[in-house]
Amino acid sequence: MHAVMGEPAAVRPAEVRGGSVRLPAGSRSSRQGLAVIEVVGAWRGLPPRVLLAHGRGTRRLALARQEAMYLMHVALSCSYTEVAEQFGRDRTTVAHACWQVEDLRDEPGYDAELDRIEALIQAAAREPAHAD
Repeated sequence: MHAVMGEPAAVRPAEVRGGSVRLPAGSRSSRQGLAVIEVVGAWRGLPPRVLLAHGRGTRRLALARQEAMYLMHVALSCSYTEVAEQFGRDRTTVAHACWQVEDLRDEPGYDAELDRIEALIQAAAREPAHAD
């Protein structure tokens, strides 16, 4: 049995829509990928930059990165190659991350938690890009 990672770090959909996640100009998959990284990082209480770090990191960090890869692929319909480019990894690493998270979704609590994160991502993706 897999453990659910815990409570979110005070992320609410209104905060995402209200501008705490701003999508930079750039390609659609790049902008939306950054939104996924921001939302998953905030939900897991991890700085978004660590999700893009080259090393594996702790188990907690590795799982959060896998979740971000999975959600970018599933929620935003980005290809494994697009996700891999965003994270600086190989597409087979993204495929592995997707399989891992899909297995974890068999647990109802974890599945519901990922549904909430996905809703935040979709809310952020609907917001227009901000040019700062």
